[in-house]
Parts: sequence; structure tokens; C-alpha cells
Amino acid sequence: MRPDPLPRGMPLFIGSLPFSDHKRALHEVLRRTPQSPHWVQLPVRPEEGFLVQFLDGAPGFGSGVEHRLFRQSPTWEEELLGFYEEYLEVSEGRRSLNESRFVVGPHRAPGLYLLRELLSGPRPFVKGQISGPLTVLLGVHDQDGRSAYYDEQVRDAVVKLLALKARWQAEFLAPLGGRILLFVDEPALGGLGSSAYISISTQEALEGLKVLFSSIREAGAWPGVHVCANTDWGALVEASPDIVSFDAFSFFDRFVLYREAVLDYLDKGGLLAWGIVPTDVEALRENGPESLMDRWWGQVRELGAARYSPGDILERSFLTPSCGLGGLSEEDAIRAMDYTVQVSEGLRNSLGMSNSDEI
Repeated sequence: MRPDPLPRGMPLFIGSLPFSDHKRALHEVLRRTPQSPHWVQLPVRPEEGFLVQFLDGAPGFGSGVEHRLFRQSPTWEEELLGFYEEYLEVSEGRRSLNESRFVVGPHRAPGLYLLRELLSGPRPFVKGQISGPLTVLLGVHDQDGRSAYYDEQVRDAVVKLLALKARWQAEFLAPLGGRILLFVDEPALGGLGSSAYISISTQEALEGLKVLFSSIREAGAWPGVHVCANTDWGALVEASPDIVSFDAFSFFDRFVLYREAVLDYLDKGGLLAWGIVPTDVEALRENGPESLMDRWWGQVRELGAARYSPGDILERSFLTPSCGLGGLSEEDAIRAMDYTVQVSEGLRNSLGMSNSDEI
């Protein structure tokens, strides 16, 4: 765990935005979070879809825009062997990561390349993101409709692929920030325990995440995990991400059930990203910054009790929207971004943390 530097209630965004132009989207981000920007993902472009954005190079998958299917073709064994040979070459230092299939190409993440092109000077925090292995593997299927997760060979290869793509991304962003944050977005963790995924245990699902966390740390970045639903928060914090990003607006009542585990996580230097600004359109329009700040005050007192003061917890927290904004209208996405910044400024000011303080 890395307790320093502390975020001190800085605003942070999750990743996706509803715009069609990357420069405009990045401009909106930099205007609002100049000290903690992220690269923008625009899901209106099929190439940047959540399930496919980081799958190039996986054995058994095509190279098309969608490639939601994996196929064990007549060349499957050859593809798998080639993948593992390249993986070992990179892992053992016999091949440059920058000259491998584990590079995220500009056609898949133009916002990532644009951020590095346009960002002038290092910032205290710079955030990247990558799709989580559980969500990807459950979301893509073979020709018979079976999820890739249930094919052990495919599962192992995709976890290794995402781990090295995460490491590459962290290294690619390293010149831009004092600290690089790399969030693994894993919404499928919210579905564990349901009838659809009854055969998948939480501990089994977390093994893939731990591989990504380790790879991100190897690059000197801070691994985070974002889950915009309820999950087994006790098990998740025990997996030791540096940052846990959760939907505080809709699921705090479930999150606080794990109070002791979360407080122990904070004791060890873990950080929280409070998704206090709703991304549900009706809730967003009905709750302004003042009501969201009141909501946070109530939540943080309930979580910290006598062990942590609100100021102590804010020191260890980012303020975020509850999820990505890519599914909103442009108007509502801008509203959510503005509310996030206003809640951050309001809470920091109320606790005597100047927004111009050095991090």
C-alpha cells in the first residue's frame, strides 16, 4: 500500500464520456481536473467498446471491430503457442514490451495517445483505465454461446494479455504524472453470487485482478479497482488494490456493512474513490452539489465512527462520479463532471484544504 501522496479529496473521473471528438472530450476533462486528468474513452466509437478495446493480440480472437467471439480454429494451438512464447519473451526481458502485441494501439485508445501528446508538464495524478478480466471473459463467447471465462486456456491467456497491457499503459503514462493511477474496471464483480454466475467464487474471480495489480505495480503505478455495483467488499479490499472506487450514491448501505474491513484497509494505506455523484439521469437532475455534500458527510461519519474523522477520510479519498459517463447525454455528462468538481471543492474548503495546496 502507498499512503503518500494523499489525494485530499481531489476530483477524478472514471473514464468514458459521450462525446464523439477526443480533443473536445479531453478539453472538458482538463478544464475540470487539471491536477488529476484521465485519458478519455469514447464508446460511441465501436473500436473503443469496453469488451473489445484491449483484446487485440489475444489468441483465438479476430482483429475486427467487434470480435465478441473467440474460436478455437484449426490454427488454435499454433496461435496459443505464439502467444505464450511472446509473453515469456517480454516477461523475461528478451523482447521490448513496446515492440510486442501487448501495446494498446492508437486505433483502440486514441484518447490515451492524445493525453500524452497534449499534456504539458507532470501533474500530481494522472489516471488510466483498463477493462477487467472477469468482465471481459464473461462478456465474450465462443461460437456455441459459452463464455470465454469457462475455457481455462482462454482465461489464462486473457488475464496475461490484460496484465501486460496494463503494465504497458502505466509505463506509457509515466512521464505525465507524479503518480500514475491505473483503474481496473470490473463491473462483473457485482454479479457474483447471482444465478448467472453461481459457479464462480469471489476468490477465484479476484485471482485475475491480483495478477493485474502486480503488473501495474511493476510499472511503478498505483492499481485501483472500480466496481459500480455491490460486491464482496471485504474480499476486494483484502486483494490489496491501492484504490477502491465504489458507487457511494447507490450502494453505500452495502459498502458500510464491511466497515471493519474497509477501516483496516485505510489503516494499511489504502485509498477510496467515492462515487458520490450519480450517473442515473433522474438522480443526477434531482441532487445538486449541496445535497451530495450532505450525503457524503452522513456516509463518512457512519463509516469512520470514532476511528477516523471526516477530515482523515477525505485526506485518503478522491471524489468521483459513480460510474463512467459514456451512457449519458453530453449535457448530463457535463453536469456530472461539474458536480464532481463542486463537491470536491466544497468538501475541501469546509475542512480547510485549499484547492491550490501542493499535493
